[in-house]
Amino acid sequence: MSDVLQGFPLTRHQRDTSEGIELSYWLVSAQGAKLVSLPGQEAVLFVRQQDQAAIAQQLQGLNGWRWQSLALKNLLEQPVAALYCRTLASWHTVIERLKASGIAMMEEDIRPADRYLMERFIFAGAAWTEAGAKSRLTPIDIKPVFRVLSLDIETTMKADRILSIALQSEGYERVMMVGSELAPEMGPKKSHPLITYCADEKRLLQQFVAAVQEFDADILIGWNVIGFDLRVLQRRAEALGVRMQLGRDRQVLRVGSYGQNRHYARLAGRVVLDGIDTLKGATWQFERYNLEFVAQALLGRGKAIDSVNDRGQEIQRLFAEDQSAWHTTILKIAVWSAKSLPKPG
Repeated sequence: MSDVLQGFPLTRHQRDTSEGIELSYWLVSAQGAKLVSLPGQEAVLFVRQQDQAAIAQQLQGLNGWRWQSLALKNLLEQPVAALYCRTLASWHTVIERLKASGIAMMEEDIRPADRYLMERFIFAGAAWTEAGAKSRLTPIDIKPVFRVLSLDIETTMKADRILSIALQSEGYERVMMVGSELAPEMGPKKSHPLITYCADEKRLLQQFVAAVQEFDADILIGWNVIGFDLRVLQRRAEALGVRMQLGRDRQVLRVGSYGQNRHYARLAGRVVLDGIDTLKGATWQFERYNLEFVAQALLGRGKAIDSVNDRGQEIQRLFAEDQSAWHTTILKIAVWSAKSLPKPG
């Protein structure tokens, strides 16, 4: 008897195992998110059949690949063959050797985890059928409901210390900040129910990780959230010895960069959407891309605090001189910023 799960493939992953390449997908379903795996897969790329002898020479001594002629042709009407690789390691080696030798390849840039979905016309919903080694995904129509969580951090001017972290979703608001609700400037009666006070920055990061795992979001959104917020969170976590375990598999957050000032974040089971990149991808153009300017243009309103142009300096001054006013200001900034972000539809 086979089990069937219907959901939306949120993130996809691939790795080498003793049984070949394992493809795995986090499906968002009515029962929550679940990780499904497809073992024993192969990676593939395409070449011209006329290059068979040259390819065999270049791949001499390399194991884990096989040749298969196909009844297909490229755009020049030349017969095509497929090179199947048992492991990701051999697939990368094949690509490197053929590229170095100048042998033409086709679709070598498509990841196996992506190709599996493409070849089965899975563009949105998918049904996962578990039947031992014959587990598979098939396309279905589905309208997923995502749990979306907005993220915003406040730091020192040099971003060498995190002062507060705000999280917001429909019916959910939480701000974590360094400080004490019993500070003399505030008094115990002025504490705010939305605020969690942390003794130091390390405790702040630990509280943040726990909050993300507890809320269990499908999508994290923020303004410059990858290029700034997550990069700073990763850097400060490493400096303070905190494991930034934000993925559903509890692996540590990985933020990297490519090209010119472009960044990416890898979180198993969660998608990170940057407000700036999302609007640009939807062809929106603005004179400036700071959140204040875009919010005024789209929503007709800005931050619910004074001295917007001197926001950074004002935050630093209040943190040093007036803890009570600082707490109030941070709360306004954090909640407003989270609510003003464009939400995925």
